[in-house]
Amino acid sequence: MNAGLRLQRLWWQLRYLRPRQVAQRLHLRLRRPGRLAQVATPAWQAPRQPWVTPAPLTASWDEGGFFRLLGGELRWSPASLWGDRSPGKKRLMELNTCNWLWSAGPSSGRRLLADWVETQSRPDGPGWHPYITSQRIVNWVKWGLAGHELDSALRASLAQQLRYLEPRLAFDECDHKLINNAKALLFAGHSLADPQASQWRARGLRLLAQYLPELLLDDGGYSGRSPMYHNALLLDLLDMINLLRAYGQPLPDGLETRCNAALRWSRALCHADHEPALFNDAALDVVPGADALTAYGRRLGLQGAVDDQETASCWLPASGVGRLRAGPALLLADLGPLGPDHAASHGHAGTLGFELSLADQRVLVDTGLSTYEDLRYRAYERSTAAHNTVVVDGKNSSDVWGLFKLGRRARIVAAGYAPGDMGGVLHASHDGYSRARSRLIHHREWSLCADRLTIDDVLEGAGEHRVDVYFHLHPDLTVELRGSHLASIGLPDGRCLELAVDPQLTLGVEDGYRATRFGERQPSKVLRAQAELTFPVRLRHVLTGWRCN
Repeated sequence: MNAGLRLQRLWWQLRYLRPRQVAQRLHLRLRRPGRLAQVATPAWQAPRQPWVTPAPLTASWDEGGFFRLLGGELRWSPASLWGDRSPGKKRLMELNTCNWLWSAGPSSGRRLLADWVETQSRPDGPGWHPYITSQRIVNWVKWGLAGHELDSALRASLAQQLRYLEPRLAFDECDHKLINNAKALLFAGHSLADPQASQWRARGLRLLAQYLPELLLDDGGYSGRSPMYHNALLLDLLDMINLLRAYGQPLPDGLETRCNAALRWSRALCHADHEPALFNDAALDVVPGADALTAYGRRLGLQGAVDDQETASCWLPASGVGRLRAGPALLLADLGPLGPDHAASHGHAGTLGFELSLADQRVLVDTGLSTYEDLRYRAYERSTAAHNTVVVDGKNSSDVWGLFKLGRRARIVAAGYAPGDMGGVLHASHDGYSRARSRLIHHREWSLCADRLTIDDVLEGAGEHRVDVYFHLHPDLTVELRGSHLASIGLPDGRCLELAVDPQLTLGVEDGYRATRFGERQPSKVLRAQAELTFPVRLRHVLTGWRCN
């Protein structure tokens, strides 16, 4: 990396940080982990009302002696496992959240937690990340609320973990993790008769009141624009409603209303197979999905878990998500920013990308997310070429770099939606390829009707540019070129779709992959249409081969 680019990226990193973020980052860098505080063991405070069964988490414990974590299995070995980095940092962190605890029986749960307490006397390593610590605190309390005994050693450990967490709240990132911190403070503050319990409760409510309005947008979507982290935030809110009702406490103003909107948003981002579009950082088997969260909301009596208005075409302008539906065809489009400028570390350079399904069959898919650790795969999965959109001059539309860094970013300059009798039209434009001396705008319009999807790309600017248009196919699909502009796409049921790209482009087939879970990459095919073109230029691509009943 040359010095100029290094300075430019540093500037982009620093220019949007809030003073609170800078202060907390300095604080965390200078503060050593130290030792756990000496505490008096707090008594357990039982709830006044029944605790409603929460959404089951995706991690679990198998009585055969292994954990199921992030789609894989990890065998338990006493004492050594909690700090073992060999399975990978992400899986180690998931293990230490204790997200698996809900499925453990009384004997297994007590044995595993006692082993954790005995071996984790020094707060160091990935298992003590503040976000992981928050989740662990909540999972232990939820296990107690489910009727399991939290003995004196576990209650003392909870009190120590809270004192470790308090000075390390996620002000360095100012994202959904702050709500998870608030949840941990509330859960401990209500369930433990600790001298600091009232302080924990008050601080949890302050965090919720201050940060939830900016983290959940007006249309119910998470400001980080990740369906996975949206569901994580939604789970936190549902759990807090459950907790406050169980302890006979009033709900904060607007919490239930925001939960209802978030439930609708979660379902609106799903295909007919009930799994979400994998926009930005999103993977399966990390947090409960829309169906599990909706069922949880229904048990809590929330209206947003009952109505079903989001199944039609719609436009969610605050989030920048478009949804077109015409019979079996469903298109979900990413028309928004990568996230808030001060907290966009989970964003991908996939602006104006989209996914398409026909009933339960995915057709055009996002590459997805397989790792937070291997930069080779991480860089590709965040790149523009890993999404169903246009690449100009081989550049990313937003400067994603490192594992979580973001420099110059694409801005949406226009977006909108026009309903139709069936389907409708979405359109949006971004300036991600503009430079100081070159104004270049990418306009894209999707039109979905009973038997076809038409995509119009307009590239506004001047001069000669290389253009690549990507179409990522689901791994179950086959493809055969029928010329330089036409491809036949085979579905598993024997049907064939036809993709005709603009005749100014030459179509080719490349190897790719789809990553729906951490550590997994399924081989797939990618259609890439490319040419050297003089701007401004208009391109049209048409996908056909199905009809509405």
